[in-house]
Amino acid sequence: MYDLLITMFISIVSGILEIIVDYTIISEVYGIQEILCILILIILFILALFDLKLIVKTIVTVLSIVTLGLHYYVLILVSQHVEVILLPFILIESTRYGSVFSIDFGQLILILIIILWRREIWGFIKKNVLKRNKSVESTGSTYEDRR
Repeated sequence: MYDLLITMFISIVSGILEIIVDYTIISEVYGIQEILCILILIILFILALFDLKLIVKTIVTVLSIVTLGLHYYVLILVSQHVEVILLPFILIESTRYGSVFSIDFGQLILILIIILWRREIWGFIKKNVLKRNKSVESTGSTYEDRR
C-alpha cells in the first residue's frame, strides 16, 4: 500500500513538472513570436514608406537577419516537442493528433534580403566570377592545362 502511494505521488509530481516545463517553453515561444510579429511589421513599414537607399537597405537587412535568427530559434524550441518539417516556403508541424501547414517566413525573409541586394550581388558575380572566366578564355588555358 505504501509503495502504491509513493508511486502515485511520483507520477503526479512528474506530471506537474512536465506541465510546468511545457508551459514555460510555450510562454517563451509566444513571447518570441510577438517580437517576430513586431519585427515583420517594422520591416514592411520601412519597405512601404522609404526609398531603398543604402542606409534603409542596411537597416532592413539587419532587422531581417534578427528576424531570421529568432524565427529559426522558435523552430528549434518547437521541434523539441513536435516534428517540424521544412519544405520550400512551407513549414509542417506534426503531432500524433495531426499536422499544421504554414508559410515559412524565414525563407521568405531570406528571399527579401537577396532581392534587396540583387544589384550588389550581381555586380560581385560579374566582377569576380565572370572576370575569371574571361581571363581563362583570353589565355586559352583551362584549369586542367595549368596543372
